[in-house]
Amino acid sequence: GVVAINGTLDEALANKINEIYVEVIIAANVDEKALAVFEGKKRIKIFTQESPFLIRSFDKYDFKHIDGGFVYQNSDEVGEDELKNAKLMSQREASKEELKDLEIAMKIAAFTKSNNVVYV
Repeated sequence: GVVAINGTLDEALANKINEIYVEVIIAANVDEKALAVFEGKKRIKIFTQESPFLIRSFDKYDFKHIDGGFVYQNSDEVGEDELKNAKLMSQREASKEELKDLEIAMKIAAFTKSNNVVYV
């Protein structure tokens, strides 16, 4: 699985994450004690916001190779005004904090290349 954290991965959170199957952790920051928790796991990958592997290409188009050709499509992206233009489908409006969480969740989902569940 993949875990993305909009904050610091500390030792307490690392111990909780270590209880489940995880292949990739993405966090804003990681402290040294948290890294020590995962020291014995050789296949786990931990990225921080400074990681060059997380820099997204700003190409507007995406090419996928398939047998006999390729698929050409627009890249997934979350526009600046996407939440502002969203239509209310429930009885109450979302709070500012909920809208912030939704924006984070939408960006994670847009950049994920497989099925995902985002819990913010």
